Amino acid sequence: MQLDRSKVIGEHDDSTTMVGGTYMCNLCQYKTNLKANFQLHCKTDKHLQRLQLVNHIREGGPSNEWRLKYMSAGNPIQVRCNACDYYTNSVHKLQLHRTNPRHETNAQLFHHLQTRETCLPPEALRYFTCTLCGYNTRTKINLIQHIHGMSHMRNESLRVIQLKEQGKEHEYVIENIFQVKEYTEKDLIKFDESEIVWACITELVHDSVRLQCSTGHLQVDPVSVGVDI
Repeated sequence: MQLDRSKVIGEHDDSTTMVGGTYMCNLCQYKTNLKANFQLHCKTDKHLQRLQLVNHIREGGPSNEWRLKYMSAGNPIQVRCNACDYYTNSVHKLQLHRTNPRHETNAQLFHHLQTRETCLPPEALRYFTCTLCGYNTRTKINLIQHIHGMSHMRNESLRVIQLKEQGKEHEYVIENIFQVKEYTEKDLIKFDESEIVWACITELVHDSVRLQCSTGHLQVDPVSVGVDI
């Protein structure tokens, strides 16, 4: 059953306020002294999109309502694409962002890395690597940004040419190039940050790595503020 999220659900009605004869929309930072103008505002696409998003978040129950802080009109960061580290305060702009070919490339790699992470124990320390370039990093976003660098694009072009000459184009697959690996106290890994990290690092860093690996692809609407996929 399709829910109508364009109306206030239940007892929640903190999206609008009236103070001293002034009508204020807390979602859009809009105010007016005229009731008719305010009613028109509440029917605009901008307002309805934000109201639908708030209602969608609240459907997740009290444990999900922390996400509502991203809907504050005074907060410049309301929606984010985790695959591209792209921020915007507009759902429409996020939708436009998703049509960008660069986003499509990033999202494909992001989902691949997330899938590979599930093959490791939840408590494992992990890092992300590009086998073409010998590039190692502790975060997905660094690896995603790496693929747009000149060095990687050059190595990728050379590898494609080499495989074509050998008649092995089918071997150029994302699984063979980008990997998620676990490292232990016996491993010495040189990361892209020019750090040499032993696995006997502190538990604080351990928790940080696990947190960085728990984000979703988009935050906002079912595929994009408040819902991770």
